[in-house]
Amino acid sequence: MQYFPIGKKSVFVGRLELGQTFTKEVTNVPTDWLFRTGGSSSVRGYDYQSLGISLGGSTVPGRVLAVSSLEYQQPIYKDWLGAVFVDHGGVADQWKDWKGSTGVGVGARWVSPVGMIGIDVAHAIEAKQFRVHFTMGVTF
Repeated sequence: MQYFPIGKKSVFVGRLELGQTFTKEVTNVPTDWLFRTGGSSSVRGYDYQSLGISLGGSTVPGRVLAVSSLEYQQPIYKDWLGAVFVDHGGVADQWKDWKGSTGVGVGARWVSPVGMIGIDVAHAIEAKQFRVHFTMGVTF
């Protein structure tokens, strides 16, 4: 994650997350060591951990993960920030099979005494759905 100040109070935030589990037999690996994504701290607009490998109507974890996010935050009133963002990411069993999904949206951030509290309204492009995400702390 990288923060880039713009002007006196605005900020541009970029995040990149990559992962791979190296194994020949995925069935010998606990699912906690594999990947799924989606939700408020990854690809907003999608359900929590709903992005993975589709298998028989279920979403199962995969061996490779790539997620990126771009967000612009602008002060709008006292301790409140407005945000616009785009997230893109996905999971696959191998890099050659990886296809990402995109979420876009807007949000508001309150810089409270205990940390940042946020609400986002995001549109999942491929799933054609809207979701509301709540966050507390730096979970971007």
